Amino acid sequence: MKKTIKRCGAALCALLLIACVAVFGGCKEKAEVYKIEKLIFEMESGKIEVSVGETYNGFTLTKDYFTIILKKDGTSALSGAYASGEGTWEQEGDQITITIEGEPQTFTLQNGKLVMEEGTVELGLKYTAVLSK
Repeated sequence: MKKTIKRCGAALCALLLIACVAVFGGCKEKAEVYKIEKLIFEMESGKIEVSVGETYNGFTLTKDYFTIILKKDGTSALSGAYASGEGTWEQEGDQITITIEGEPQTFTLQNGKLVMEEGTVELGLKYTAVLSK
């Protein structure tokens, strides 16, 4: 009888240990992954918005067109159709600056989405990329 109780006690301890590892291991902060949601091009002649799954002028925007990973340790990674690399990131208010290979790029955090704007309509083209989790 005592051997059965010891075995059950050992099994219960092992089960509790596994449960604690699963619970506390699951609480580790994970990286945030942002994928492209849409691209917006603004010109004097108007605005063109292309969302994932849509095709414009022979180009189909896929969710893997542009991905940003922000890791809790301050490192980052990006991958996309035209660029990829690893670097660092930091946040100040709603501004997130990602630096890959010495080149910083600033995004604005808006409603849980990363928004990057380049250029101006006055100079011919304003390009906006919107990424979401």
